[in-house]
Amino acid sequence: MHRSRFLWILLLAGFLSVTTVACFRSTTPPAPDMAGGVYEYAGYEVFHWSEGLDIMIWHDAIGNGTCDSSGATDDDTHLVQCQALSASGYDFFWQIETKDGRTAQFSINNQPFDLADGTVFLVTTASGQTDIQQLQRDLSGLTADDPSITAYSLADPDINQFIQSTTPEE
Repeated sequence: MHRSRFLWILLLAGFLSVTTVACFRSTTPPAPDMAGGVYEYAGYEVFHWSEGLDIMIWHDAIGNGTCDSSGATDDDTHLVQCQALSASGYDFFWQIETKDGRTAQFSINNQPFDLADGTVFLVTTASGQTDIQQLQRDLSGLTADDPSITAYSLADPDINQFIQSTTPEE
């Protein structure tokens, strides 16, 4: 009788530990599809999460730029960190942190922005400082590929005007 009770307790303990691990197992936070490039004299970066978050950044700093994206099962936040360097040597950086791919904390040069106010950013460094315009746009039909990004951007009067403003005067 004692042996069967011991086996029953052992089985119950094993079941509970497996159930506990399954309930509290970490999952990797969602990562974005990312695209970046240059059109005319303007650079762009687009971040698209299948969960619904989309962020677009156009800038005049088309020199060397980098983006790093990381997420792990031991951290509930996916982090994207980017930097762009202008031809005059002025650089700026931005950061996106998301746990769910639907909402995020976003900042440019450590200045936070509320994405409810818009997810399109036009960044100018020509004055030697970072000037940022935030636009409210529906990016849900946009895909993270060059033709889609440039077609969308050229069709939007504000973004197109920004792109044209980066072209040097002859």
